[in-house]
Parts: sequence; C-alpha cells; structure tokens
Amino acid sequence: MIATPDVAAAALADCGPPWEEALDAVVDSFAAMLRDAPAMRSLWIAGAMDPATGRIAAGADDVIAERLRERLTTLAGTGGHGSPADWRFLVTLVGDLLHRAFRREPAGDEDTLRRGKLVARLYARELL
Repeated sequence: MIATPDVAAAALADCGPPWEEALDAVVDSFAAMLRDAPAMRSLWIAGAMDPATGRIAAGADDVIAERLRERLTTLAGTGGHGSPADWRFLVTLVGDLLHRAFRREPAGDEDTLRRGKLVARLYARELL
C-alpha cells in the first residue's frame, strides 16, 4: 500500500463496531492522505521506488496487515481464520483500489473507492 502504518493505526483507534466501518475508515484515511499530499500521490502513482524503498513499503504493509487483523477480529468477535499472507493480500487489495481510484482522478474516483470498499469487505469477511 503506502508506507504509513500510522494512518491505519489512527483510523482503527477511532473506530468501534461494526468491523465493516473500521475497514472503511482505513480506506477513507488513506484516501484523505493522498488527497492532502499531492507530491506523495504523484510519486506513489508513478511507482517511483528503488529496491530499498520497496522493502520499507513491504514491511509497512506487513505492520498494517497485522493491525487490521488484530482490530477487525476484535471488533467482529472472532479469532479470525486468515493467515498472515491472507491479511497481507487484503492490504494489497486496498492499495490497488486506491491506486486505481487516484490514477483516474486526482481527488480519488468516488465510484472506484465505493466499489473497492465493498470488495475489501467481502474479502475480509472470509478472513473473519
């Protein structure tokens, strides 16, 4: 996704049940960050990362995946069924939807964001 686990942590800290709203809040928080930081958005959309930056981003995605797993399973009242790789895929899925939404429209294509959140919820439901 984007190497900013603090964005996910802040969104998750402010959310209560249901888990679906917490997941939406994470997507919305990253979308807001991309709207507010056009230089970051441009670099991210362009994919301008050297190998070292790519490793940092992958590590950040792992942190985000674990935070999502912890918070969403707590909110859902389940132990969760997904592996770390499954939760990492959810982060990749959200990152891809954000990439698509902001590549089409600098402010983020709202229809793409809405549909992407639906897909993310469907996938997350399988992990819970």
